[in-house]
Amino acid sequence: MTEARMQPPRGPLREMATIAAHHAVHCVLPLTLRLRRRLARCGYERLLVAYRLDFLRRHRAHPEGVAYRLVDAQPVARGVQAYRLQAPPGVRHRGGDTLLVRWRNADDEVQAMLRTMGWRGDEPVRLRTASSAFAPGRRRTVDVATALREIVDFRAALELGAVQAVPGQPPGVLGAWPRLQPRSYSVSGIAPAPQGEVVEILVSTVEQTLRSVDGSAATWPGRCSGHLARLRPGIDELHGWPLAFPLALQPRPAAPLLVVATGIAAAGPLFELRHRPPQGPVWLVCGLRQFDAGQPFTRRLLEHAAAHPALRLDIALSRADAPPAGDLPPNVPPNVHLHGRCRVQDVLQAEAARFDAHFREGGDTVVIGHTSMGDDVRAWLRRAFVAGGQSADEAQAAALLVQLEQQLRVQYSLSGR
Repeated sequence: MTEARMQPPRGPLREMATIAAHHAVHCVLPLTLRLRRRLARCGYERLLVAYRLDFLRRHRAHPEGVAYRLVDAQPVARGVQAYRLQAPPGVRHRGGDTLLVRWRNADDEVQAMLRTMGWRGDEPVRLRTASSAFAPGRRRTVDVATALREIVDFRAALELGAVQAVPGQPPGVLGAWPRLQPRSYSVSGIAPAPQGEVVEILVSTVEQTLRSVDGSAATWPGRCSGHLARLRPGIDELHGWPLAFPLALQPRPAAPLLVVATGIAAAGPLFELRHRPPQGPVWLVCGLRQFDAGQPFTRRLLEHAAAHPALRLDIALSRADAPPAGDLPPNVPPNVHLHGRCRVQDVLQAEAARFDAHFREGGDTVVIGHTSMGDDVRAWLRRAFVAGGQSADEAQAAALLVQLEQQLRVQYSLSGR
């Protein structure tokens, strides 16, 4: 017998108490967050609280998300699409914003899950629509197909091993499965228009292979990237919330700034730096797989470097050699430096003296990209503090790094597993 079956049904009083508790959370949470922001001693904690308050404000105004119309989608790099979305009139965006995108599971995946579990799509089920403390949702009665499509993240349930195809198992077990969580993308462009601003996000197309409960393996498009790929330009809408990102790219506008980013993770910072130019020098270390000066995204990097001669751009090529200096195309400016067969942390090591000078001048460092890259850069920073004499050993270097993170001199925006 499953855990969901063993749970007693909710009585009407308990149901009313749960609904009242959710309303109380919505009322009390903004007050506690504002108090927490006032009392926070850590700079990043203040940014995170501000982000959550911004989400609550946007969620109150648009509970289902702002309705964006898909204008078009164009490739900008291998496996990367640029989606242009038109917002309703009056919805404003700025450089440094993110778009928290709502997505849903594909119909063919929903039908496959129904067959696997032996459920009817029109069978009713009652469950909570969200499981986040910041969006506790409400309890709704929907059909199983709708729950699988719009509420439950059954891929996450498969990954956790929470899915068991037991004959006669009621669909009430869905209440214990994870909920769909919106996906955050950096805004990489904003174009004003009379009928509403057009914003751009860059999205990597990914695939995921999962083993079903019957032991068979299937490859599916990425959760949110797959949802975006199914949208039809000019017809379909995308729902999401524009939010100020919990990261201060320029916490001190006049201080030197080092941005370490991998792939299209540099798109948001690049747009923000162009939208709100910093007062101090900027050093950008960007990781790409290979170098193609004609590729649309690489062209953005080169055009930004050409427009800002004082900027230093180091490009780490993880899967290719650096072209000889004499073979570089004319659109590669002299402030761009290519490094072959290496990653961003290798570039930092090769430029350790430059980083040491950057740190001693009071520079800020922002790391954006995959979690594994962030872990590698953190480890490199600790070693660099020891090598540069800022710390006597690894323990002191770790404490110094924590202090810098609290002061917003070192920040991260990392995702992925």
